[in-house]
Amino acid sequence: MNALDMLDAFIGLITVYLILSLIVTATVEYLGQIFGLRGKTVKLAIDQLVGEWRSEKFFAHPRIKNLQQDDERYPSAIPNEIFSEVMIDMVVGAAYGEQRGEATAPVVCSAINPAQLEKSIVYLENTHKQHQELLQQIETAWKANGAADPQFQNHILQLRSALHIATDPKSKRGLQTEKVEESLTAMRHALADDQNILMQIKKIWGEAGYDVAAFRKGLEGWYQATTDRSRGWFKRKLIPLIFGTGLVVSIAVNADTIRIFSTLMQNDSLRQSYVDAAIERVKVDFNTSSVKCSELKSKGSDLPAECDPMDYLKTQIPEVISVVGWEDTTPLVRAFPAMKELAWNKIPWGTLLLSIIGWLMTAIALSLGGSFWYNLLKKLVLIRTSVRSVTQGGDEEENEEKPAGTAQVSRGLIRTALTGAEQMQEFKKFASFDDKCFGYSLTNALWCARMSNLVYSDKAVVEAQVQEWGASVTFGEYTDRYLKDGAEIIIDTQYAIAYDDRVAILAFRGTEKDRLDDFATDAKYQQVRAPWREDESDEGIRLHSGFAAALHGTGGAAWTQIGDALAAATKKGQSLWITGHSLGGALALLAAYRVLEPGSGDSVKFDGLSIGGVYTFGQPRVGNGKFAERMDVLLPSRHFQVVNNRDIVPLIPLKSMDYKHSGRIIYFNELGQALIDPPVWYRGLDKLTLDFGKLKEKGFETVKDHSMAGYVAAMRQTLGMGTPDTVTI
Repeated sequence: MNALDMLDAFIGLITVYLILSLIVTATVEYLGQIFGLRGKTVKLAIDQLVGEWRSEKFFAHPRIKNLQQDDERYPSAIPNEIFSEVMIDMVVGAAYGEQRGEATAPVVCSAINPAQLEKSIVYLENTHKQHQELLQQIETAWKANGAADPQFQNHILQLRSALHIATDPKSKRGLQTEKVEESLTAMRHALADDQNILMQIKKIWGEAGYDVAAFRKGLEGWYQATTDRSRGWFKRKLIPLIFGTGLVVSIAVNADTIRIFSTLMQNDSLRQSYVDAAIERVKVDFNTSSVKCSELKSKGSDLPAECDPMDYLKTQIPEVISVVGWEDTTPLVRAFPAMKELAWNKIPWGTLLLSIIGWLMTAIALSLGGSFWYNLLKKLVLIRTSVRSVTQGGDEEENEEKPAGTAQVSRGLIRTALTGAEQMQEFKKFASFDDKCFGYSLTNALWCARMSNLVYSDKAVVEAQVQEWGASVTFGEYTDRYLKDGAEIIIDTQYAIAYDDRVAILAFRGTEKDRLDDFATDAKYQQVRAPWREDESDEGIRLHSGFAAALHGTGGAAWTQIGDALAAATKKGQSLWITGHSLGGALALLAAYRVLEPGSGDSVKFDGLSIGGVYTFGQPRVGNGKFAERMDVLLPSRHFQVVNNRDIVPLIPLKSMDYKHSGRIIYFNELGQALIDPPVWYRGLDKLTLDFGKLKEKGFETVKDHSMAGYVAAMRQTLGMGTPDTVTI
C-alpha cells in the first residue's frame, strides 16, 4: 500500500461523504416539506418585503396559489419573475381594483403602462397617509376620553381592518381596555413597515427610469437579496436538524468513517470504482446542475427525480451500499446477542467505541454540506491526475493471464457495461459466452436470461434461434399424471440445452399463464425430503413438494430424461450453466443440487461436470434453511438470484413457512440500476412510494415486473445494449 493508494482511498471516502451529504440534504428537504419549513421561510421573506398585513393578499394571488401543494402550506420557493408579476398586480390593483371594489382582482401586467404604474404608486402613498392620520385620531381620542370616546371604537376597527390585523374576538361588544395599547403598538409597527416598503418601491421605480420592464427587474433583485438572507437564516436553523439527521443516517446504515476508509484501503477494485465515480461526478458543476423545481411546477412541466426528495434519495443510495450497511460479518452485528442479553463481559467495548467515533465523524462531515465536499473532491481529483501522470507516465503494466476461477464481486451498484459497436455485434453469437469466468458475469447472465426467455417457446422456435446463435440445442418436455396419497400429481416440465464444445446452458421453462398444471405445481408448497435421497442422510433438508416432483417425475423418470439429454450435450472440460425463470428458476436450483449431490439410485452421475453458475430470474423460495445453507456451500458465489424491483414471486413461499433463499442477489431497482446484494431495508425503501395517486399503478407492477421479457430488458440496459424499448432476444 503506497501513498497513491491512500490518496485514492481518501478520494473514495470524500465521494462517500458527498453522496451521504446529498442523502441527508434530501432527507432534511423531505422533513422540511412535511413540516413546511421552507414555506415558513418564504413567508418570513415576504413578510419582510411587503409587510405582514399585505402578505395575506400576496399569498392569495392566483399565481402564488398555483405554487402551493395545498391551501395549508406556503410554497417552498417563489421564482423571481413571479414575485415581480404579483407585486405589480398588487400595486396596480390597489389603485384600480380596489376602486371598483375588487381588491383581489389580478391585473394583466402586459397591459400596464408607466403612467398607470406611477398613478398606482401615488395612490398607495396617499392611502398610507390616510392610515397614519386615522391612527393619530385614534391615539388622540384614546388619550382624551379612552374607550368612552364615541369615535374611538369605530376608528380603531376601521384601521385594524384596513391593515388586516386580527380583531379581538370580543370587539363586537367593545374593545377590551387592556388590549388597546397592544393593538395600537401593532398598528404603529404595521404602518412603519408599510412606509419602508413604499419608500423601497418608489426608489426602485425611480432607479428604473420609469420603465415597467426595468422596474420588474428591480423588484426581482430586491426579492433575491431578501431571500438570500432568509436562506442564511434557514440554514442556521437547520444546523441541529442536519447534524441530527446525519447521525441517524450514519447509525442506520452503519456509515462508520473508520470502517469505510479501512474497507477502501483493503479492496483495490472497490477503491478504483469510487475513484472512477469521483472523476465522473466532478465533470458536472455541482452549483449549476440543480433543477429549478418551482419554476418547472409553475409552468406545468413534468418534474424530474431531483425535484422529489424521496426519488432523489433513491438515485443516491445505490452509490454507497458497497461500503455501508449492517452485515452478518460486522463485529457489532455479531455482538448484538450479548448486548441484548446485557452480557457485559462479552460486549466488545473497544469495537463499540470505535464505531461510535466513526459515526460521529461521519455526522460531523455530513453537516458541512455537499458543496464543501464537492469542491474538495475536485481539488483531490486534480491532484491525483497530476501525480499519477508524473509517477506512472509511460509505464505499462504487465498483463498476466489469470487462471479461470470463481469471479468475486463486491456488494453495491453494478457499473460494468459493454462498449463499442464491435462488441455489440459479437454479442449476438454464442461464442461471446465467457467460459473462462465462473460465477459472476453480466455477459453470461444475459445469455442465461435469453435462454430462460426462449425456453417458453415451442421446439421449432427454440431450435431455430439457438442455431442462429451458432450453437447446438436439445429440446425436451416431460409430462405425467399420477396419484400419490390420494392426491393427483400433474407434471409438465419443459427444458432446453444450448451448447458448444466450451459451455452448456440448461434452461427450464417457468409458469405459463394458460397452463393450470404449472399453477398446481406452484401451489404444492408442503415440504418433503428430496425424492431422490429418501433412503440417505439429508441433514434435515426439506424441499417444496411441487418443485421436487416436477424435477423428479414418476419414479425419477423426469430427471432420467433430463440427465440423459444433459450427459449427451456435455463432456469433460465444459462448464455447465443452469438457469430458469419463476418455476423454472426453482427447477434450475434443484437441478444444480441434483448434479452436485445425486441420489444413489440416479442412473446418470455428473462427477466430472463443473457448474460455472446458476442464474435464476424471479425465482420463488425452494426449500428450508438447511437447504439454503447447503446450496451456499455447494455453489459459493456461483448462484445468483436476479430480482426485478416489485416482482412478488421471490417473496413466496413466505419465510414464516420455514422457507429461505440461497445465493446472492442481483437486484434491479426502480430506476433500472442493477445492484449486488442490496440490504433488505434498501429494497423496502426502493419499493416505497408516497404518491398515493400511483398506488394502483405500483400494485400492478408486482405482476408486470415478473415478466421474463422485463428481465431481459433490464439485463440489456445494464450492459449498455439498449433501453427496454429496444428489447430483442
